[in-house]
Amino acid sequence: MKNYIAIGADASNAFAKKATLYVMVDRPYREWYHKKSDRNVTKGYILRVYHAIQGHPEAPRLRSVFKDNIIQTKLGFKPTTREKCLYRGEYEGKEVLFLRQVDDFSVVTECTDICNKVVDEIREYLKASLKDLGKVKRFNGVEIDQTKYYVKIHNLQYIEKILTRHGWLHDTYKHPKNPVPM
Repeated sequence: MKNYIAIGADASNAFAKKATLYVMVDRPYREWYHKKSDRNVTKGYILRVYHAIQGHPEAPRLRSVFKDNIIQTKLGFKPTTREKCLYRGEYEGKEVLFLRQVDDFSVVTECTDICNKVVDEIREYLKASLKDLGKVKRFNGVEIDQTKYYVKIHNLQYIEKILTRHGWLHDTYKHPKNPVPM
């Protein structure tokens, strides 16, 4: 309707790079540390994370909080009411829509230059490299066809993969005698 364009960006290897992150020591860690060293850790104690935290249950949430802070504080975008990873704001006087999925981004506005400037500004605050994906053709498993007349969102590739995996596209496929209802 607005004839906007969407570009993508990916913070490659983001979990291996470290931002200044802190975690509150939980009960299981305090118990483990007490058994190991016979010393107690005070409840509410905070530790700085010095190494990659990929695999830690808190890692995605901490990365999300870090990125959300950049998007809201530095860029001034506000999350929508119903979808906290979808933001809206203005950049150089132009309306911008911004989608964040962990470390994948999509920036949507009326011209590619503004999209690229938004990505460049985010890049300044990240320690992980931010890979430009250009005009979005696929975002988190969803295929996107963009033309100057329309944007089509679909999952054709995924559907074909499922149909092929189960043999449903082959002429030799035999339907079961007693099919289980879907």
